[in-house]
Amino acid sequence: MYKSIHIVRSYRVDRINEHGPIGHNRHNDGTVEALLKNGKTFAVPFGGFIEGSNLVGLKRVKLLHIRYLCDDEQALIPSYQIPKNHYLVGVFLECKLYVLLLDGQPKHFLDNNADFDGKNNVVRLI
Repeated sequence: MYKSIHIVRSYRVDRINEHGPIGHNRHNDGTVEALLKNGKTFAVPFGGFIEGSNLVGLKRVKLLHIRYLCDDEQALIPSYQIPKNHYLVGVFLECKLYVLLLDGQPKHFLDNNADFDGKNNVVRLI
Protein backbone atom coordinates (compact mmCIF):
# COMPACT_ATOMS: atom_id res chain seq x y z
CA MET A 1 0.00 0.00 0.00
CA TYR A 2 1.25 3.46 -0.89
CA LYS A 3 1.99 5.91 1.90
CA SER A 4 3.70 8.96 0.34
CA ILE A 5 4.26 10.82 -2.94
CA HIS A 6 6.90 12.76 -4.86
CA ILE A 7 5.77 16.00 -6.49
CA VAL A 8 7.92 17.67 -9.14
CA ARG A 9 7.28 21.42 -9.35
CA SER A 10 9.59 24.07 -10.79
CA TYR A 11 12.55 21.67 -11.03
CA ARG A 12 12.36 20.65 -7.39
CA VAL A 13 11.09 17.48 -5.77
CA ASP A 14 8.74 17.75 -2.81
CA ARG A 15 8.05 14.70 -0.66
CA ILE A 16 4.68 14.56 1.08
CA ASN A 17 2.78 12.01 3.14
CA GLU A 18 -0.63 12.20 4.80
CA HIS A 19 0.85 14.00 7.83
CA GLY A 20 2.36 16.82 5.75
CA PRO A 21 5.66 17.74 4.11
CA ILE A 22 8.74 15.59 4.63
CA GLY A 23 12.15 17.15 5.18
CA HIS A 24 13.28 20.71 5.68
CA ASN A 25 12.31 22.61 2.56
CA ARG A 26 10.86 26.08 2.94
CA HIS A 27 8.98 25.80 -0.38
CA ASN A 28 7.28 22.51 0.48
CA ASP A 29 3.97 23.37 2.12
CA GLY A 30 2.36 19.93 1.87
CA THR A 31 -0.19 20.86 -0.78
CA VAL A 32 -1.20 19.12 -3.99
CA GLU A 33 -2.56 20.96 -7.04
CA ALA A 34 -5.71 19.93 -8.87
CA LEU A 35 -7.08 21.13 -12.18
CA LEU A 36 -10.41 22.97 -12.44
CA LYS A 37 -12.76 22.88 -15.44
CA ASN A 38 -11.81 26.41 -16.50
CA GLY A 39 -8.10 25.49 -16.69
CA LYS A 40 -7.01 27.09 -13.43
CA THR A 41 -5.52 25.15 -10.54
CA PHE A 42 -6.10 25.14 -6.81
CA ALA A 43 -3.84 23.84 -4.06
CA VAL A 44 -5.16 21.88 -1.08
CA PRO A 45 -3.34 19.80 1.58
CA PHE A 46 -2.63 16.18 0.72
CA GLY A 47 -4.80 13.73 2.65
CA GLY A 48 -3.29 10.40 1.64
CA PHE A 49 -4.70 7.52 -0.34
CA ILE A 50 -8.27 6.27 -0.52
CA GLU A 51 -9.52 2.98 -1.89
CA GLY A 52 -12.51 3.61 -4.12
CA SER A 53 -14.69 0.61 -4.74
CA ASN A 54 -17.87 2.73 -4.61
CA LEU A 55 -17.42 6.10 -6.37
CA VAL A 56 -20.96 7.42 -5.94
CA GLY A 57 -20.93 10.94 -4.52
CA LEU A 58 -17.16 11.44 -4.59
CA LYS A 59 -15.80 14.52 -6.37
CA ARG A 60 -13.09 13.24 -8.69
CA VAL A 61 -10.33 15.65 -9.77
CA LYS A 62 -7.19 15.64 -11.89
CA LEU A 63 -4.08 15.82 -9.70
CA LEU A 64 -1.07 17.63 -11.14
CA HIS A 65 2.71 17.26 -10.81
CA ILE A 66 2.71 13.90 -8.99
CA ARG A 67 5.51 11.75 -10.41
CA TYR A 68 6.04 8.88 -7.96
CA LEU A 69 4.10 6.93 -5.36
CA CYS A 70 6.14 5.45 -2.52
CA ASP A 71 5.57 2.54 -0.13
CA ASP A 72 7.46 4.05 2.81
CA GLU A 73 6.49 6.98 5.08
CA GLN A 74 9.61 9.04 4.27
CA ALA A 75 9.19 8.82 0.45
CA LEU A 76 12.77 7.69 -0.09
CA ILE A 77 12.21 4.83 -2.56
CA PRO A 78 9.69 5.35 -5.39
CA SER A 79 7.68 2.23 -6.15
CA TYR A 80 5.26 3.43 -8.86
CA GLN A 81 6.00 6.02 -11.55
CA ILE A 82 3.28 8.08 -13.18
CA PRO A 83 4.10 8.40 -16.91
CA LYS A 84 4.95 11.81 -18.32
CA ASN A 85 1.98 13.88 -19.53
CA HIS A 86 -0.48 11.84 -17.48
CA TYR A 87 -2.96 13.09 -14.91
CA LEU A 88 -3.55 11.16 -11.72
CA VAL A 89 -7.16 10.69 -10.62
CA GLY A 90 -7.87 11.98 -7.14
CA VAL A 91 -10.76 12.69 -4.81
CA PHE A 92 -11.65 15.96 -3.07
CA LEU A 93 -13.01 15.05 0.34
CA GLU A 94 -13.13 17.01 3.63
CA CYS A 95 -11.06 19.91 2.19
CA LYS A 96 -8.18 17.58 1.29
CA LEU A 97 -7.05 15.85 -1.87
CA TYR A 98 -6.63 12.08 -1.86
CA VAL A 99 -5.13 9.82 -4.51
CA LEU A 100 -7.80 7.41 -5.72
CA LEU A 101 -6.82 3.73 -5.78
CA LEU A 102 -8.92 1.13 -7.60
CA ASP A 103 -8.01 -2.45 -6.67
CA GLY A 104 -4.84 -1.14 -5.03
CA GLN A 105 -3.56 0.62 -8.16
CA PRO A 106 -3.76 4.32 -9.08
CA LYS A 107 -5.69 5.45 -12.14
CA HIS A 108 -4.03 7.86 -14.52
CA PHE A 109 -4.78 8.98 -18.04
CA LEU A 110 -3.09 10.88 -20.83
CA ASP A 111 -3.50 14.62 -21.16
CA ASN A 112 -5.44 15.50 -24.33
CA ASN A 113 -2.93 18.25 -25.20
CA ALA A 114 0.09 15.94 -24.99
CA ASP A 115 2.22 15.89 -28.11
CA PHE A 116 3.31 12.34 -29.00
CA ASP A 117 4.40 12.45 -32.62
CA GLY A 118 7.71 10.68 -31.89
CA LYS A 119 9.79 13.48 -33.38
CA ASN A 120 12.66 15.30 -31.77
CA ASN A 121 11.48 18.79 -30.85
CA VAL A 122 14.97 20.26 -30.38
CA VAL A 123 15.57 23.01 -32.90
CA ARG A 124 19.10 23.89 -31.85
CA LEU A 125 21.22 23.56 -28.77
CA ILE A 126 23.12 26.86 -28.86
